[in-house]
Amino acid sequence: MKVIYFFTFLVISMFTVQAQENILEKLLDAHKAELSPAMENPDAYEIQIIYTQINRDSLNKPIFTEYDYRLNNKFYFYPASTVKMPASFLALEKLNKLRKYGINKETKFLIDSNNVGLQKLLSDSSSVQRISTIAENIERIFLVSDNNAFNKLYEFLTPQYFNETLWNKGYEDLLIQHRLSIPLSYEENMKTHKMIFFKGEKPLYVQPPRISVVKKKFNLENTLKGKGYYSGGKLINKPMDFSHKNYISLKTLTMLLRAVIFPESVPPKMRFDLTNEDYDFLYKYMSLVPRKSRLFANDTSYYDSYVKAFIYGGTKDTIPDYLRIFSKSGLAYGFVTEVDYIADIKHGVEFMLSAVIHANSDGIYNDDKYDYTTVSIPFLANLGKIVYNYELQRKRKFKPDLSRVWK
Repeated sequence: MKVIYFFTFLVISMFTVQAQENILEKLLDAHKAELSPAMENPDAYEIQIIYTQINRDSLNKPIFTEYDYRLNNKFYFYPASTVKMPASFLALEKLNKLRKYGINKETKFLIDSNNVGLQKLLSDSSSVQRISTIAENIERIFLVSDNNAFNKLYEFLTPQYFNETLWNKGYEDLLIQHRLSIPLSYEENMKTHKMIFFKGEKPLYVQPPRISVVKKKFNLENTLKGKGYYSGGKLINKPMDFSHKNYISLKTLTMLLRAVIFPESVPPKMRFDLTNEDYDFLYKYMSLVPRKSRLFANDTSYYDSYVKAFIYGGTKDTIPDYLRIFSKSGLAYGFVTEVDYIADIKHGVEFMLSAVIHANSDGIYNDDKYDYTTVSIPFLANLGKIVYNYELQRKRKFKPDLSRVWK
C-alpha cells in the first residue's frame, strides 16, 4: 500500500514528506489483539485510516508525513455528522463575504419556512423561539454534534453553494445533498427557505428561498449495503441504497481539517477566507469539552468524550487539560468516522488521525442494532491510544510551539 496517496490535491505533496516504511501498518500489526475483532477482518469492517506525523523545523514550520491504511476515495461510507465540519468553516467564510450588511456570527437570524416537515426541525430545541446565531450553531456542532444546528447552516449555505464552493477550492470528493435526522425527498432537500438576519426589529440581510441545482455525480463503489432495511416500519429484504446520501472521502475530511489547523500548509485556493478571530473561535470549540462550555456546563449527560472517539471513546474519563483533541466525529447506519488533530502541550506532541469503521453484524439498517459499543468505539479508542503512545516516545528534533491553537 502506498504511504502517500496522490490525489487531486497533488500540490499538497510539496508540504508532505514521503516515508520509506508504513509506520501505521507496523503499529496495526503490533497491536492487532487490542484492535480485535475489527483488525481480524478489516475488509468486512470497511476500515480506512490516515495517520499524519507532524515534525517542526527550526522556524516551527510543520512538515507532514502521511501514512494510510486501506484508503480508497471511491469506496463509499456514510459520513454522518462529519459533514458538519466543512459546513461550519463555510458558514464563517460566507459571513465574511456578507459583512457589508453588518452581520456576523453573533447576529440573530430566523428561518421562515412554510414547510410543515421542517417546522419541528428548525424550531430551536433549546429555546421557545426559532431564533439563534451562526456562532451558537457552530458551538453546538462541535460540542455535542447537534443535527438541528447543522440543518440551520445547511439552510444558510444552500446545497448548491455548499458543494460548488468546496469543489472550486479543490475538495472534489464530496457531495452534500440532504439535511440530517429528517426524512425529506431529494427535491425537498434541494429547497432552502428565507432567512432573515436582524438586529432588534430591523432586518439587516434577507436571504431569499432558493432551489439548488447540484449537477456533479460520482461513480462510487459499494453504495448498496447490507441485506435489508426498515422503511415505514416494514423490513425491506434488499440492500440499502446509499447513492442519494451525503458523501465525503476520508482524505477530503483530513485535508479540510488541515486547511483550518494549518492553513499555510495548503495552497491558497484550498484555504478558507477566515479572520484570526474566526480561527480562534474554531480552535476553541473544536477542542472544548462540554463541561467547560457556556451551553452545557451544567449538563452531566455530555461527558468529555461524548463526541470524541479516539483515546477516550467508550469512557466517561476526564480529558486532561494538557491534551486537546480538535475533532469532528460522525455516527450513523453502523458507520463511525472521526477526523482529529491531537495536541499535547505537556509532552510537546501533535499529530493528525482520521479513521472510519463500519460495524453492522446483522446487515440490517434502521433497526438501531449496530455494533458501536462492542466493536467500533473500542477500536477507535484503542487506535487513538496506540498512535498517541507511539507519538509520546517518538523523538523530535524540534519541540513544537503550539501557541497558535493553545490560547
